[in-house]
Amino acid sequence: MGRDRTMPLTPQELRCIELALPVLADRYGGTWLLNDGPTLDDLYRNEKTPECLVNNGVIKAAIEVKTLTGGDVERAYKEALMSLPRALDPGCDGFYVLGPAIPLSVPVDRPMLRYLRREVEKLAPTLARGETGSVHLQRKAWVSLESPDGPGRVHCCHDYSEHLFEGLSSRIVGSFMLVDDHLPDHSFVTAEALEKFHTELAAACHRRTHDGSNHFEWYEEIPLLRCDKEGDDERGLDVLAVTEATHVRTSVAEALDYVLEKALEKFKRSWAERHVIVFDKAAGLCDANRVKQALSWYTPDELLNVDLILETDEDDIAVVWSSDGRP
Repeated sequence: MGRDRTMPLTPQELRCIELALPVLADRYGGTWLLNDGPTLDDLYRNEKTPECLVNNGVIKAAIEVKTLTGGDVERAYKEALMSLPRALDPGCDGFYVLGPAIPLSVPVDRPMLRYLRREVEKLAPTLARGETGSVHLQRKAWVSLESPDGPGRVHCCHDYSEHLFEGLSSRIVGSFMLVDDHLPDHSFVTAEALEKFHTELAAACHRRTHDGSNHFEWYEEIPLLRCDKEGDDERGLDVLAVTEATHVRTSVAEALDYVLEKALEKFKRSWAERHVIVFDKAAGLCDANRVKQALSWYTPDELLNVDLILETDEDDIAVVWSSDGRP
């Protein structure tokens, strides 16, 4: 493929374009090649242009390549997971894993980040190889009285949490709800922490039935494991954490909106007989079926100047939208 391009195609762009050429041949016939001679960038230096022109000797197609990452939540999660290990590195001998951090949503805010750094720096040097300690997180909530009589029972706003309240029935009278919908799922590493939680919760239930305060505080735990072995010279820290819950279809649609808007800016004018967008998948959620579904929500007018949208997944490529409706 010959080309004389002011800004050469990146390896990613070239890979996506080469994957697209057989699809163009299948749909429009002929053998498709990258155009020789001046590029659109060369010819239109003051305009936003697609990556390149390709042709089959009869017609041309303009191709724009965009990386399809996750939605805002997924992007922030990935960025945080890259920065957290550096931010929380205790700077002492050994390699550590913080997590699974169930009660911690990523990304974390600055006050929480400073708190975690202090706690990790304090705890890590005290751990022997293979030992697990716990980083404490303070929690606040309140109990709501559902019934003052009958067997003792407590439940909370989280699913699959019944095991947390086992053993409490003999310590309280009546039925209560722990109002904790503002908190992530609960996490206790040690029996001591769970017992302290039960003690504070039972006391709050008692106060609630005797005209006292129904608010209470306790702490939960994130495990910190020292996992280096004798003779290892590896130092540092890794984090196992979750992000906020998000609907998959919403996240994919959000990701698609972001990159599609950028791609469509390149096709406000006509460059060739066919206009093609190639999304290069870089997020696990954004597979071809989900992208195809998200694109089905667009009206023809919104994609007026586009003929074909493809998505690559490593060395595979799929049609996810076409103006003529062909799969």
